[in-house]
Amino acid sequence: MRTPTWRRVALLLALCSVTVFAIVAFTASAVLLAAFVTTPKLAAFREERRPSRALMLAANGTSVESLRLDFNYSREAWVPLAAFPPATLSLLWAREDKRARLHPGVDPLAMAAAAKDALTKGTHRGASTLAMQVARLAFPRIKTLSLFVRKPIEMGMAIALRARWGASGIEEAWLNLVPMPGEAEGLPAAARLWLGLEISALSDGDIDTLLSFAPRPGGAKARAWLPRRSARLGPKGDRARNHR
Repeated sequence: MRTPTWRRVALLLALCSVTVFAIVAFTASAVLLAAFVTTPKLAAFREERRPSRALMLAANGTSVESLRLDFNYSREAWVPLAAFPPATLSLLWAREDKRARLHPGVDPLAMAAAAKDALTKGTHRGASTLAMQVARLAFPRIKTLSLFVRKPIEMGMAIALRARWGASGIEEAWLNLVPMPGEAEGLPAAARLWLGLEISALSDGDIDTLLSFAPRPGGAKARAWLPRRSARLGPKGDRARNHR
């Protein structure tokens, strides 16, 4: 007795589904394993990241002059999370990743919402978490890969970074690595370059304004506003420099 056609089709579909699931699970496991193996500790990563200028110190240890070492970017020494103004994290979460402390590095809810908007409204919005952004910033070679290869690796690295560095480590890294308009790399460099101030001396409003310059899908528009906003912030920086 021959098996009905619909049963054979159902069996074939089930077999294909199991095969696809197995391939996806194997690939995901391989990506995660490779990410965990290759992800450095945060302390080691900090040590490898050098500032773009060296400080010349007097005999008493105070800074008397700085020497620019690299003119391709402006980068300050790594600033620990505790040195940022208290409101920095809440402002960062509101702008970049509202569930940063709730997901493992990848936010399924944000991805589902982005997919829904794309299907129902035809709009495109990013679902990158802070950890996914840090993965791209800390390991820029990821960005050279094709989309279908890049995204799984980026997500695997984000999960590995979140597990090894913790939520606070991810936030600290983002604040120190995010590229700003011009040559500034990280909020500390932007604060020094635009305002002439240490990051710890900034107000909540200053931090919020600096965060508004962080890259996003409308990055070109944000850069266009730079002269106007810098003019608003500039006098404070000038006064700080004049009173040193």
